[in-house]
Amino acid sequence: MSSYNYRPMKIGFDAKRLFNNTSGLGNYSRTLVGSLSVEYPGDTHVLFTPKRKLRVDFLPAENVRVETPRGMYKLSGGLWRTVAIAGLCKRERLDIYHGLSHELPAGIEKTGVKSVVTMHDLIFMRHPELYGPVDAWIHTRKARYACRTADAVIAISRQTRDDVVELLGVPPEKVHVVYQGINEAAFSREIPYDEVERELAAFALPEKFILCVGTVERRKNQMVLLKALARTPEANLVIVGRRSGGYYRELDKFAKSNGLSDRVRFLSGVTDRQLACLYKKCLFVAYMSIYEGFGLPIVEALGNGRAVLTSSGGCFSEAAGKGALYAPCADDVAVASAMSRLWNDGQLRKALAEAGKEHIKAFSGGVPAVKVHGLYESLLSGKR
Repeated sequence: MSSYNYRPMKIGFDAKRLFNNTSGLGNYSRTLVGSLSVEYPGDTHVLFTPKRKLRVDFLPAENVRVETPRGMYKLSGGLWRTVAIAGLCKRERLDIYHGLSHELPAGIEKTGVKSVVTMHDLIFMRHPELYGPVDAWIHTRKARYACRTADAVIAISRQTRDDVVELLGVPPEKVHVVYQGINEAAFSREIPYDEVERELAAFALPEKFILCVGTVERRKNQMVLLKALARTPEANLVIVGRRSGGYYRELDKFAKSNGLSDRVRFLSGVTDRQLACLYKKCLFVAYMSIYEGFGLPIVEALGNGRAVLTSSGGCFSEAAGKGALYAPCADDVAVASAMSRLWNDGQLRKALAEAGKEHIKAFSGGVPAVKVHGLYESLLSGKR
């Protein structure tokens, strides 16, 4: 824990995505808050959410309380998050309020509560073509306010830190890199072979396959994997993630027109337990996204002892280290070459997986939570 005399504190969190998002932002929120509640049992954690959709593994807990809209705000959770939470922070006498995904409530700077915001990426600024113009404007406006207002900004990678400094003009000393943690309970423990087979039986998967995890959308770039697969006739691919209609239809059409339908499977609605089993069963993981703030499936793959094929450049080497082969994300020929090497060379897969075990120590064992809590402590002690 803390290196100096630590006193219990009361911390509020924007928990909308913790309770309602099954992908990256939700995973970050659940892993961080869950780790903090275990590492620091003397703290009180107040989770502000407009609604509760998902079951959360670490709840109920004695040191965690959930706050939802009351009165007229039941009609508009979005309005409640924007204009009411600052007042609730003051009423609750919070020490810290942490916006877990790019946002802080209006007026938080007038409450006397120290605030922290986590910035995952600035895709809406780096690649606005992937967003509608109104969405890009809204995201940018929220990010500017949060980074200007916060007492400290957490970036989940050096890539994101550099973007926050460059694109939002935030002073470098205000931005702290704390990597996203891995849910070790779900993704790092051993699972017996017969249990893996039993969990995955309903999917009727091929005996050998490459695994790709991530929302099926243009930014995640699953198309380059299908094009590479067409050049790698011995391989099979399983893509796990929520589907966005238009892009999924493009992928499905390409697979059918190139004779890949029997070699590509799309899975959605997969539980954490099933996903852990998919990691255990696959030969390796492919993650060829165009741009990310971090790339959690890379770390989950390494945590499960699997080699990775991922994009060169950006944050991907931060996530994968020496546990991956790298290829340009727009070059299906280069991706196919790397795919074939990993598919056919068990010794290479083993060597990369071994290298990855050392690399992921920075994301494991509660390390990110301890670093975040240290930042909270330094804000309250006046050291920042």
